Amino acid sequence: MFLYNIKSAIKSIINQKWYSAINILGLSIGIASALIIAIFVLDEISYDKFHKDSDDIYRIETSAIFGNNDYKSIYTPVGLSGSLTNDFSGIISATRLRKMKDAVVLTDNNKFIEKRIFSSDANFFSVFSFKLLAGSNELDNPNTVLITQEIAHKYFSRENPIGKNLEIIIEDQKYDLKITGISENTPVKSHFHYDFLISLSTFNFINDTKWVNGHVVTYIKLNKTANTQSLIANLDELTQNHIDKSFIKENKWNFYLKPLLKIHMYSSLNDEFENNGNIYLVYIFAGLSIFILIISCFNYINLSLGLSLSRMKEIGVKNILGASIANMRTQLLFESTMLCFISLLVSLAIIMAIKPYYHDFIHQDLNLNYFGAYYTIPSAIVFCIIIGIFSGSIPAFYLSNLNFVSIQKSNLLTKRNNSIVRNALVAFQFIISSFLLIGAIATNNQMRYINKESQKNLNFENLIVIKNINTLSNKESFKNELLKFPEIIQVSGSHILPGLNFNQWSCRPLESDNFNLALKFCCCDCNFKNTLGLKLSEGRFFENGRSTDSTSMIINQATLKYFGWNEPIGKQVYFRDKIYTIIGVIKDFHYESLYNKIAPMAMILPSDGKRSEKYITIKTTNDKAALVFIQKTWEKMNPSVPFEYSYLKNDYFSVYEKENKSLSIILVFTFLSIIIACIGLFGIISLSIQKKIKESAIRKVYGANTNDLFISLTKPYIKITLIAGVIGSALSYVILRKWLNQFEYHLNLSFWIFFIALTLLVILTLLTISYHVIKVTRQKPIESLKYE
Repeated sequence: MFLYNIKSAIKSIINQKWYSAINILGLSIGIASALIIAIFVLDEISYDKFHKDSDDIYRIETSAIFGNNDYKSIYTPVGLSGSLTNDFSGIISATRLRKMKDAVVLTDNNKFIEKRIFSSDANFFSVFSFKLLAGSNELDNPNTVLITQEIAHKYFSRENPIGKNLEIIIEDQKYDLKITGISENTPVKSHFHYDFLISLSTFNFINDTKWVNGHVVTYIKLNKTANTQSLIANLDELTQNHIDKSFIKENKWNFYLKPLLKIHMYSSLNDEFENNGNIYLVYIFAGLSIFILIISCFNYINLSLGLSLSRMKEIGVKNILGASIANMRTQLLFESTMLCFISLLVSLAIIMAIKPYYHDFIHQDLNLNYFGAYYTIPSAIVFCIIIGIFSGSIPAFYLSNLNFVSIQKSNLLTKRNNSIVRNALVAFQFIISSFLLIGAIATNNQMRYINKESQKNLNFENLIVIKNINTLSNKESFKNELLKFPEIIQVSGSHILPGLNFNQWSCRPLESDNFNLALKFCCCDCNFKNTLGLKLSEGRFFENGRSTDSTSMIINQATLKYFGWNEPIGKQVYFRDKIYTIIGVIKDFHYESLYNKIAPMAMILPSDGKRSEKYITIKTTNDKAALVFIQKTWEKMNPSVPFEYSYLKNDYFSVYEKENKSLSIILVFTFLSIIIACIGLFGIISLSIQKKIKESAIRKVYGANTNDLFISLTKPYIKITLIAGVIGSALSYVILRKWLNQFEYHLNLSFWIFFIALTLLVILTLLTISYHVIKVTRQKPIESLKYE
């Protein structure tokens, strides 16, 4: 029986080449989409699971409200871990971690820029399961460092680095560090990646005892019996005991727990070590792949029902010869499952073909290692059986219930129930297609709006950012040298740029007693306004040669509302242990993402130490020519440090990487859903139009013209498309409105978006069915009726 079913399935597929090809193409796209998304989801949910007892590891985070500002951060006070370990018995171990600024590593004759430098406690390895491969962990001693295998090979080749020293410059401070051990390279599926691990006691911030200053990220490992609710209560008690009572009275300050396994998918704070994933993105991708798979299965069901007429005699003869209903159902389900297995093989070929392009859409590699896992083949077999049974069950149960007499008395294609089922399936496909199409249009419009709104009172064009300028011995000489090149029209320096996480500092207008206000700030030079295209609403900007500007401040319009000022020029503010005088107001611009309202912000001139310039921004009229000159100048003045640059526009919009990724995926899946739906509709039309040939011929004989016939034949399908489009529009409106509300600045969903989507669907439907419809309307009546 098994071999008979195989032969019968092969024969059926060969006899119906055209419809088999349509089914295989649709199912292959659906299965390929499902497999790709399954790989993506498996990758995303596997982060940090390699750590032993990963379920028991937590990160402590800070949540505060002071003044009108919400503050959420992964950073905590230095003393938190020690106090918590002493007061709560359920903690097995606690460790502190801090990501350092980009550093310069000095070797014999070269300097290297390193970005993955962390500092930590010695008990780092008691919380995390990274392996120490050689040497010893001496991070409890100052000026010690652990390096990874990759760094050991990079700097020491085949030499043993244990006991040797490395000179590292971090934030203009040089450190002579002793290498005490080599650890494994950080696994890819980790929410942070280090190359250097320096002892925390090397740095001065470790001595800061103020609990409102966040310097380190605190991780704890709990024992299996620990009560997390008790721990949270303990955190609240520590807050009350260590933070000044007057501060807490006016503000809120809390610490809370974030499970390690939820950091990658559920955390997206501004000061994260790296860009994390997004659980909503996973939901979107999974939902889209399921939609595509369902559309593909519905195509199979529709075409199988449409092919019922061609299989009537086969079913009838088997019924007369005594074949049981169970045997016929088994054969029909076997055919759909075998077709699914063929589609699986085609889908694997599709996955291999698109692998080089996957990174361009998702911005990560397509991990095909899962195909080598022990569970892959059994899972694929079960998957195909499930899809085969799902897509083949309705046709199988429908056809197997037919008996010879009913077959002879009826035409299946004219039965109302059959038509209703097929129309409902087509409608469902177009509901999904309209939903995705509207989502793609709305998402694209929002991203265009973000691009336009972000450049309000701020000009990104032709702005080049030079990194690592802390390695320059004379920044002003470098800037002056650049201005000699005619293609460079402005050069400025600053400690931060739009798109980065602006620092915040408490402040107090001298006329007020409120100590609970805060301003975000930027240290910049006198050319910053002109270089970035900022606009003044009143007052003036900083000017060279004015000694009083060292204690002058520029504020934005949001600060005026924040302080309640009408005439700000000349007002004074106590800020960063100095008294500053307001000399100008710039128009509000989006220095951070459009997720947040424009917050109060101040600009001051840089000075030594923490306010030193970190970036040089260059405005050019010809960026290619300017880059050549800048690099030559850099190599002349700083030959031992690699030249590194970026475009400010690219840096700024990198915060919307998740949205751009979503848009790319939605566009691809929208295209696939529409293509599959149209392929299925094309197949259904080619079957159902047969019963319209004689009807159209008779109507022509009675005087109907071609236009009337075209309208009568296309009207039912246009009606289905419009109904599906309206339902899809309602669904998309509800979901898109929630997504847009995440942004403080967003477009409203206008009527024309839905109108365009419906119009496109109608046009695509007409294009899909027009070939068969035009063929019928142009056929001469004598050719259609000559065999009657």
